[in-house]
Amino acid sequence: MNFKEIIFVISLFSLALCEKESTEYKLRETKYGKIKGYINNIKDVGKVERYLGVPYARPPIDQYRFEDAEDPLPWREDILSTITLPAACPQTGMDWRYIHRHQPNFTYESEDCLYLNIYVPINKSQSLLEVLIHIHGGSNEVGMGGMFHGDVLAIKGEIIVITFNYRLGALGFLTGSSSQFRGNYGMTDQIKAFLWVQENIHYFGGDRNKVTITGHSAGGCDVGLHILSPLSKGLFRYAVMESGSPLSFWCVSKNENGLKQVIDEFAKANDCYYEENMQQLKKCLRKIEYTDLTQHKFKVRLDRYVNPEQNI
Repeated sequence: MNFKEIIFVISLFSLALCEKESTEYKLRETKYGKIKGYINNIKDVGKVERYLGVPYARPPIDQYRFEDAEDPLPWREDILSTITLPAACPQTGMDWRYIHRHQPNFTYESEDCLYLNIYVPINKSQSLLEVLIHIHGGSNEVGMGGMFHGDVLAIKGEIIVITFNYRLGALGFLTGSSSQFRGNYGMTDQIKAFLWVQENIHYFGGDRNKVTITGHSAGGCDVGLHILSPLSKGLFRYAVMESGSPLSFWCVSKNENGLKQVIDEFAKANDCYYEENMQQLKKCLRKIEYTDLTQHKFKVRLDRYVNPEQNI
């Protein structure tokens, strides 16, 4: 455990000691075990159940780095506490400015970051609630689901609001353009989160048949890709894109040669020489600390490959 993580744990312990006795907790079932959230009372607005840091996938560490997300391990004999925001996925270049616009002073990151946050309105209605899943922006390089709290939207809209983290930067989007190193792991994380909702949202009073996905900026681009992808078919009913779409020039790579150059440069920068063997490259990259893999932006301007003569 590094110094930053130790300070974060100490802060959580101090917060627990200072909790008011009047805090009202709430238990919910999930497919993997029980979770404990709490009731958040917003003055002049209403009350909402908060479940922060619910695991939707196995931590993508060690042999699971650069692989599609897998189901989380169950904790059936215990009750999982979900009352604090989870760690953000590693931020490219340790750039926290985007998160700090929304969550000042939050700097806790970890590769073990595939968690979602659930906001359930205190509703006397017996009918199932519609569900809104939000995909955060940040160029698929920075950001986290917890930048936006869903309390007011959940209460006013009488819907369940879900935000979540997905892998970013090289850990989430580096690709070898082959079946051995498919890339787009951040996108498969998002699909895994959608699947979790389909399998578990009824425990929260939600309607799995009335799920809307929405995203802003890069999240809007990702929403559009889910509309087009057969891998996401049947996992949502409606979609809203905000300031980003698959038609944006920055959304997807348009030239496979460009992708080859990106991974070659990335491998060389990390002293991984793989001679076109993608399994060998993965093995090398898994030995490197994630903080080293995320030091610099791994992407290059995609239009550099659309028009090679353009000096960008």
